[in-house]
Amino acid sequence: MATRSITIREYLPPEHDLDLSAEAPDDIASYKVMGLADPLSSAEVQIAVDTWRQIQRQKATIQIVDVDTDLIALSSVQLRQILEELIERNTMKVIVNLSRSRRIDSSGLGILVSKSNELRQNGGDLKVYGLSETLTRIFNQLGASNLEKFIYQNERDALADFELDRDTGV
Repeated sequence: MATRSITIREYLPPEHDLDLSAEAPDDIASYKVMGLADPLSSAEVQIAVDTWRQIQRQKATIQIVDVDTDLIALSSVQLRQILEELIERNTMKVIVNLSRSRRIDSSGLGILVSKSNELRQNGGDLKVYGLSETLTRIFNQLGASNLEKFIYQNERDALADFELDRDTGV
């Protein structure tokens, strides 16, 4: 029997490579902005610029969480921990693949909705796809199907919506 788990994949839109070549904000090297008494050395400025670029890349990267288990009890806790870690690392775009999940309880659904709300409040988003008929029925019964831009048929649609959000700013 195969091990059931939750794993993470990373997707960086190809167009984002152009954005990474953008200049860091002028004030990133300002020692006054950083609250330092002395100006930064050129090495410290480079570290600050590199860190800024890494954060920008992380914000553009879409993390795809593949759930290969039912979201009940301990697996819901594992999903919450994974989502919290992603958010702590400045991840702004998350897609959760539930195509291999057969069941979800109220705590699992609550985690998805609360983390989606948390990301949205900070300018990010969480999208879900791959719901079976059973999961769709549960989402409907608990009111989660009414959430705007939350449930998608497949990964391609969820990724496309993130691209649409980036292009339109909506």
